[in-house]
Amino acid sequence: MLVIDLPGSTLVSVEEEQQHRCSNMAGERALAVKVRHSTSNLADANTDMYNTSDLVLRRGQSFLLTLEFTMPIEDWQSIVFNVQTGPQNAQGSTISVEFALSNSWTSGMWCAVLESRPGNNLQIIMSSPANAIIGRYNISVSISIMGETTTYSLGKFILLFNPWCLDDDVYMANEDERKEYVLNDHGIIFMGNEKHVSQLGWNYGQFENNILNICMDILDRNLNYYNDPVSDCSRRNSPVYVGRVVSAMINSNEDFGVLEGKWDKDFADGVDPNSWNGSVEILWSWQKDDYKPVKYGQCWVFAAVMCTVLRCLGIPTRVITNFNSAHNTDGNMNVDMHYDTEGKFLEIHDDSIWNFHVWNECWFLRRDIGYFYSGWQVLDSTPQEESQGVHRCGPTSVIAVKEGDVNLGYDTPFVFAEVNADRVTWIVHKDGSKEKAYTDSKFVGQCISTKAIGSDARVDVTHNYKFPEGSPQEREVFEKASQYMSFYKTPLEITNFSHSTVESRTRDEQPAQPTPALTARSLLNPLLTSYTGNTLPSIPERNTLPPVDERNTMPSMSARNGLPPRPGRNGLPSRSERNGLPSRPGRNAFSPERRAFSPGRNAFSPERSAFSPERRPFSPERRAFSPERSAFSPERSAFSPERNAFTPERNAFSPARRAFSPDRNAFSPESSAGHAAPTIPDPEIPDISGKFKILGPLVVGDDINLILLLKNLTPFHKPIKVNLSASCILYTGRRLADIFTDQKSLVISPSQDAHVSVQIPYSQYQECLNNGNRIQVVALCELPVGNKVLITKDLVLENPPIYIKAHGNPMLHKLTTLEIRFRNPLSVPVKDCSLLVEGSGLVDRQLTAVVPFLKPKEKIRFKVELTPYRSGTKQLIVNFRCKYFSIKGYKQLDVASS
Repeated sequence: MLVIDLPGSTLVSVEEEQQHRCSNMAGERALAVKVRHSTSNLADANTDMYNTSDLVLRRGQSFLLTLEFTMPIEDWQSIVFNVQTGPQNAQGSTISVEFALSNSWTSGMWCAVLESRPGNNLQIIMSSPANAIIGRYNISVSISIMGETTTYSLGKFILLFNPWCLDDDVYMANEDERKEYVLNDHGIIFMGNEKHVSQLGWNYGQFENNILNICMDILDRNLNYYNDPVSDCSRRNSPVYVGRVVSAMINSNEDFGVLEGKWDKDFADGVDPNSWNGSVEILWSWQKDDYKPVKYGQCWVFAAVMCTVLRCLGIPTRVITNFNSAHNTDGNMNVDMHYDTEGKFLEIHDDSIWNFHVWNECWFLRRDIGYFYSGWQVLDSTPQEESQGVHRCGPTSVIAVKEGDVNLGYDTPFVFAEVNADRVTWIVHKDGSKEKAYTDSKFVGQCISTKAIGSDARVDVTHNYKFPEGSPQEREVFEKASQYMSFYKTPLEITNFSHSTVESRTRDEQPAQPTPALTARSLLNPLLTSYTGNTLPSIPERNTLPPVDERNTMPSMSARNGLPPRPGRNGLPSRSERNGLPSRPGRNAFSPERRAFSPGRNAFSPERSAFSPERRPFSPERRAFSPERSAFSPERSAFSPERNAFTPERNAFSPARRAFSPDRNAFSPESSAGHAAPTIPDPEIPDISGKFKILGPLVVGDDINLILLLKNLTPFHKPIKVNLSASCILYTGRRLADIFTDQKSLVISPSQDAHVSVQIPYSQYQECLNNGNRIQVVALCELPVGNKVLITKDLVLENPPIYIKAHGNPMLHKLTTLEIRFRNPLSVPVKDCSLLVEGSGLVDRQLTAVVPFLKPKEKIRFKVELTPYRSGTKQLIVNFRCKYFSIKGYKQLDVASS
């Protein structure tokens, strides 16, 4: 009889044994096999928290296997193990591997080493290579004695990525980071806007019952697997490939993915994305409904579910929120926003700027595009644009985004635009003509945020994505990226933004070839030394949750991970040489000070050949004469009678006189009477400025009160017509319904301020407010002559708080009672409400309580009883929802071991 002692993952105790029958695969007879399940090796592999009956291991990690025989075994000729993954009966060395029992280790390969022979037993240490394929495995052993070979099935196991293994591409050196980005089963997602950041608790639940098997199903249901299962499985050794597959599978646009997206107000045939509290219920629903897409998700739901899947597979992952996130569809680095003459937003272009957008970052080496670009990689499963015909995004190197290396593929241009694009605002007149209002190069990509390690604080990681706004480095990177985009894709060639990198992605996506001499151990540690040295701390925004500098919450990046210095520095080849561009021209062509020399703005036309290099180029968008061009020599006889406003007395245009001086004000009676034609004011200098100021708190159920503050920037009276409007909007900027319009006329005295009061009663937004509680207020200010001024403000209304209190200290496997209290914020009754409670390690299923009716301003309390089944810090999430509002809250509970 052959007895196998194989450690496995199970909920039974170490001493408990299960009896199995193991068939003789040679067909001669059936042998009884006894399997003892133990958690010792699982703890070493950091897999003991998975709630599954399968044996779960990490690649590159050894484990103990004991073969027990009923009689002494002396004369065996060979003992050969076989591990197989992928489709059944697959052939090929990357899918099925055989390795014999030996007396020594073989680095980088599957191997089994005889450790000892106590009695009739063989104690064997088995190990997988650090670049092994991850997934489900079958293991068997063939024993040859006296010329006869018999094969026995030893069962199954699941192999995962290993951030604890020095030679694994996902290796992460710091234990606190591994606990946060791999083992933490709950987290915080940041939402709202850059001026008012809110927190959303989320239950990732990657260790919950059956979640690991569902994650394996996600890999086995992707389009590549259906087309060529052997090829697909053979590439699952690469986190680059696995991450890209998961990015496509979380949404359901072209495949058999998990979630269907919907950006609307009506979710009657599914679940409002704001009602989800965690990933577990979503993944369970997907499997239960025979893998039909779950309705519905939006960006934070897609990102949270992908975080669950990737952490479950062993890839260090975190959730990132980008505030004022650009969605640039044509690759021109401009996001065009259109408003009508009443200030209402018009959806006449596919470009948009979302109040926030949520994606993921994963940590691994980049063998495919260069080790310098290793570290955090952007993966985005929200279906925005197609990449190679499938809605997915990444993995995009965060370092490549910061350096403007958009030629690297993997959707780098799209991610670069999300954090760097310019916002261009247009006024559309009734005849269809457009008038450019202004360009804002600093609006997009603010307060890029993630959860801190070991706390719920916000970490600002904007400095990882770009240099400080307005700095020479930031302008240089922007110009470099713009040049790449113009070189490789002209406007006439644009059909779909994501198609611009198809060729490079096809090249990049070839299966990664392992390089034994270059491992995570030798290459990852220098990465963050170079990376951190090129970053600057960001400035916290006012009225936001207190940011925590990432470099103060983690150990020194140089002590953690990194790569060799970036090419182009310290005497190495230049960045332009590395990226295949010509050597950098002289200062007259591409220096940051001379931005006008872009491909689309030829500064040196024949007609303007008399301009010396010291002169500032004459751009069509800068018709005003700049100080650099102030000296009008006799040779420049282009001053026709129609332009005789430039008298000798006004020959020199000093910077102090560029503003609206009496001599140059095109709108003053004195100026128009004394000259044949008025001067043309600089369109980039408005006559007025303005902003909205909120009066009092913004709470669902209350009236909205604010004032529009206007300032006259000229020394002349300015008559102004103000068109006011307000709309309920989605966080994507899409207008749901108009709720307010008004028009005011006023005259502002020279250099003086004025204000316009705005009040929006609750009754006007009650029926159209979605669960995001977002309202956009717009003021379009018109002057008799000159450009219009557009002023906007996005409002996020607060829900009332929800209070969670635990009675006593929670103990493992002991009944715990909690009290939940909140109040109806409205002056009207609400009905058909529900309360949802969930939390990994606290409740194994979501708890639901029905609240049929709630009086105006009524307070209510609930008692919840639960029995924690995991110790440590756990997160309880509570969600009260009804037609008019949704109240969410969470509480951290420290569950002590009993």
